[in-house]
Order: sequence, then structure tokens, then C-alpha cells
Amino acid sequence: MKYLEYTPLERLNDFLSNLNLGERTIKCCLEAYSCKFTKCKSYC
Repeated sequence: MKYLEYTPLERLNDFLSNLNLGERTIKCCLEAYSCKFTKCKSYC
């Protein structure tokens, strides 16, 4: 897997990094990764 720089996620992460909902606080981070399809060699 390879980490992908994706600007819209950075803006969303700024919002979600410390979202206060009164009695609850959300702390999260979203990341994008690339995945390549590989042929199944063991049991396909």
C-alpha cells in the first residue's frame, strides 16, 4: 500500500481532529491509500 496525499481529506481532518459535541468529543484522522490488485496464487 502507498499513502496518497489528498487535499480534500486534509480539510476534513482539520474539522474532525477535535470535534466537540457537548458531552462527547470526536478525534479521528482519515487517510487514503492505494491498493494494487494482485493475482491469487495459493488457492484460486
